[in-house]
Amino acid sequence: MQNGILIVLDDRLRLDTFSIDAVNGELTLRESYSANRVLNTLFAHGENELFAGTTTGTMIFQVNEDGSLELVGGIDLVLSNDPVVTDGSAIYATMRSDDGDTSASSSGAEQVNQLVVYNIEQRDTPQLTATFELDQPKGLALEDNWLLVCHAGGLMVYDVSERLAPVEVQNFTEFTCNDVIVIGSQIYLTHDEGIRLLTNDGAALWLASEIRIGD
Repeated sequence: MQNGILIVLDDRLRLDTFSIDAVNGELTLRESYSANRVLNTLFAHGENELFAGTTTGTMIFQVNEDGSLELVGGIDLVLSNDPVVTDGSAIYATMRSDDGDTSASSSGAEQVNQLVVYNIEQRDTPQLTATFELDQPKGLALEDNWLLVCHAGGLMVYDVSERLAPVEVQNFTEFTCNDVIVIGSQIYLTHDEGIRLLTNDGAALWLASEIRIGD
């Protein structure tokens, strides 16, 4: 929800916006925005900003009270899968050449597997400030001064006290994952076999419980 507007990713090609009736909860379509890109992820920031990760970069939208979307900036990246998070001053995005797609290598396109950081103080002209090579990076999460990134070799943790200059803290190789959600001291990881719940005690990450497919 942004500005009282529900935003839905439709067929990975469009963003549909709906207003919600306060009395009966009825949805009214306000706009169906054609992105002209393949959409992967949505990240809401504040009351009226939406960051959309696509296969070719990040789109930055202003969500207006009438439900319309206004494209105010973005980042063009190589063809890859681009989850994105932000604190409003920096964008953190993972670029991954799909591990199941051989089209890039067969066509001669460069394989790219990176965490990238952009200064977005000026929304219309983001500036690249840092890149980190990772093995097939996937989902990521931002919580206070910590950035967590799933990749093929585990769960990488960065200190982002300096927002534009992350510092690698530790790679937890025992916690491979596809996506990560942080709620307080609880860290939820999805992986090919199920879901892990980790606890952060301030000094280390501990496996609190696990649900495996078929359990």
